[in-house]
Amino acid sequence: AEEDTVPTVFRWEHGGRNVYITGTFNGWSRQIPMHRSGNDFTYIHNLKRGKHAFKFIVDDEWRFAPDQPTVADIEGRINNFIDVTDFKAYTGDKEFENERHADHCAVFHAQQTYAGDDSTGGDSTGDKK
Repeated sequence: AEEDTVPTVFRWEHGGRNVYITGTFNGWSRQIPMHRSGNDFTYIHNLKRGKHAFKFIVDDEWRFAPDQPTVADIEGRINNFIDVTDFKAYTGDKEFENERHADHCAVFHAQQTYAGDDSTGGDSTGDKK
């Protein structure tokens, strides 16, 4: 369905001669050349609603954009990410939007911190007296 995708502009504004992009939107399967305009590079992709991680390949080096949101994966690698779960082309009820956004952020952070928990053994030992 058309409403399930969000046309998204990706930007790289940190120099380089050849810039490619890849991410969860294509399963990290291929590096897509970005379109150069002056010193900036852009690429437009219809993203499925949800959260997407992505990274740039700038002159054969993996880079993330420091001016865009980042997230670390379980191995500690830094990727950029974008959340288009709640994207709306029109401006709706602001209260409702803010509440929903807060919910999604909370869920997202909970998933992120969870990744390292099982290695510590948790707090279960504290229960035994």
